Amino acid sequence: MYLHSPFIFELYENTIGEKKHGMKEDFPQLFQNSPFLKPTQIERSNYGAVKKSESVSINKLVNSVSISKKYGEWIYNMVRFYNPTCVLETGTCLGIGTAYLASGKPSANVYSIDAHKPYLELASTFHAQLGLKNIRLLEADVIEGIANLLSLGVYPDFVYIDANHTYESVLEQLALLNENVHSKCIWVIDDIRWSEGMFQALEFIRTQTKVRVSVDLGRMGVLFFNEDIHEKQHFMIRF
Repeated sequence: MYLHSPFIFELYENTIGEKKHGMKEDFPQLFQNSPFLKPTQIERSNYGAVKKSESVSINKLVNSVSISKKYGEWIYNMVRFYNPTCVLETGTCLGIGTAYLASGKPSANVYSIDAHKPYLELASTFHAQLGLKNIRLLEADVIEGIANLLSLGVYPDFVYIDANHTYESVLEQLALLNENVHSKCIWVIDDIRWSEGMFQALEFIRTQTKVRVSVDLGRMGVLFFNEDIHEKQHFMIRF
């Protein structure tokens, strides 16, 4: 792949291409095979865009809702390369994505918000099994959780949005965070093609805010606020 932008070439080489750091650990598989994670069935979260309360198997959630190894390694490499000090994830679910984020930089403070207590209990057990000590799980509605963190002076410079997949919620989450955004901030929005509203939210944010560079990876959208880049740029990368 030939990339004209040095900024995007650097992103590609270090998080997708030859210079990326591979992981031996397959966190989704480790979660499914863990002898410590019980029960095998769990009540699905009734928060967010899908209002459906039902009991589902843990394996089904891992395979259908949680981040895959491919994209998990990518967010791990994003944190590892861009070196944030404070990471925020909205939508913990089973904590697999959280584990990739926290492993990318063990010295970073990683906050993850979810309103569904059964998910957080499983995530906490999984993180303890992995020996990850830089994660703080917060049981809260995502908007309330973000507002509470900001009120405590917690200003994330790497944000991973994976909660409440609606146009309105994504914009509300990022509107709160936008007040304290700076040049080194990076926002990643998952499931941008989950619905038309999700993609519209990404399009609105990248054109209306302080975003300087936006990247469409197919499943995820990435937003950079680097003030050294004076004109807005948008790229699509096949991943």
